[in-house]
Amino acid sequence: MNRKLFLVTLTAIFIFTLTIVPQTITCQTEETLEPSATEEPQGGGIDFLLIAAVAAVVAVVVVLAVFLVLKKKKVNEKSLRKTSSRAFEEWVTKKFNGKPSDPASGVNALTEGGQPLLIVQSDNVGLAEVKDFVKVLVKSKAQKGTVVAFNYDKDTIEAKIDAMDNGIELQLLQVRELLNKRYAGRILSLARSPVSFEPQLAGTVAAPQYQASAPMVQDPEMKTFQKISADPQTDGVKPRVFISNSNTKVAEQVKRMLEFLHYDYVVGDKEETAVPISEAKFGLMQGCDCAIINIAAAEQERRYSGLYVLNANVNSEINAAYLKYNTQVVLLVERKIDLPPNLKGLKRIEYDTDDLSFNAAMELDKALADFRKISA
Repeated sequence: MNRKLFLVTLTAIFIFTLTIVPQTITCQTEETLEPSATEEPQGGGIDFLLIAAVAAVVAVVVVLAVFLVLKKKKVNEKSLRKTSSRAFEEWVTKKFNGKPSDPASGVNALTEGGQPLLIVQSDNVGLAEVKDFVKVLVKSKAQKGTVVAFNYDKDTIEAKIDAMDNGIELQLLQVRELLNKRYAGRILSLARSPVSFEPQLAGTVAAPQYQASAPMVQDPEMKTFQKISADPQTDGVKPRVFISNSNTKVAEQVKRMLEFLHYDYVVGDKEETAVPISEAKFGLMQGCDCAIINIAAAEQERRYSGLYVLNANVNSEINAAYLKYNTQVVLLVERKIDLPPNLKGLKRIEYDTDDLSFNAAMELDKALADFRKISA
């Protein structure tokens, strides 16, 4: 029995004993004593009302104790970091309605649909570890795979490139997404997505070999993404992206990210006109399905408070994008910018000091994955 529950129950019994037993004994003693000639008869009998009241209090105490002791402990990132590796893997596996796998195979579990899971209880999952997982996926001929961890190193994004080069859809999920109810539908869809394996049979053609992506050119000013040659965009599969014109480093990071994720995109012009949005820009937006609008502090209007507010042209561009693409608009916002209330309902990804972090890049990737083609 749980120690706390035992102590509470023992305390309740002790209170019951101190209150009820003396009352019962007293009443029984009074009933057996003969009153003298000069004494008036005393009222006897057990005080059932008192007993009922005390019993009710004891019952309430016991019920509350059981509820508090047996109440399921709330799961959060802090508790998951402290739990054992096995318990952590079981928790993640349960989130995907999956079943455990042999860790020696390089896969911790399989989702409900059969998708391989790599579960790492770490904040610094590196590129090498994820690349090894991609090799396992290639060897088993799995079309999809998912990694779950608390956080990843910045260069881990390169593993997604390796996966795409080998025809594999790789997901890099963070634990906070599994805890956030907003992502519950997406996690469930991912768990149920069917994935088939094609184990190598004797006498058949050899399994495809792992192909590492071409070495990337190191750019000192590019910490989050690196330039690579992109495969041709597959028509009819991914939406075409409109990117607002910006001279910031984040804008360049977004372009490079879209290139290696195989998205077709156009960049809006920055021509100064008498109207907020030129006809040329309208034409570019017309041929796209969604928009990424970068809002950098250096290109906005600064107030005395130290915050920045949108200039009129950017505000007009956002409104036009919303009218054209509805909710398929992502705002990349430098954290020091104060958005007007009417824009706070749009998807917003924040960044600091003109540099898109790994987490922000993953958020953008997931937002784009939910967008669909709408243009003819």
